[in-house]
Amino acid sequence: MTGELHDPNRPIGYEFLVRGHLGDLLLQAFPELEPETCGGDTLLRGALPDQAALHGVLAELEALGIELLALHRLSMESGNPREQREQGDGAGLRKKDHDRSPTDATNFNVVEPPARRRRKPGPT
Repeated sequence: MTGELHDPNRPIGYEFLVRGHLGDLLLQAFPELEPETCGGDTLLRGALPDQAALHGVLAELEALGIELLALHRLSMESGNPREQREQGDGAGLRKKDHDRSPTDATNFNVVEPPARRRRKPGPT
């Protein structure tokens, strides 16, 4: 907790760094997020209305088998996560952040993917 109070009527900006390049079909699952290629991975950025929407995106990533590398909550002082990035206010994941090792990641939180459940083989 940072002690900030959030206005429930104002969306919160997020950036999701996921492994690999997402094709058009996979990107259709995230219409509220704008994709950007970041090295060999994909950065999805956008404003979400509430925590339920955030959990929805996380659930969709997991359901599609997309590995989440990092998640960053953006300051919404400018009201638009894209404007923040273009204005260079220092918020969010930058390409140089992505190039650093996870142990050197000071500007974003490294999120470990949940352990995959293995299915028992069925009868043959």
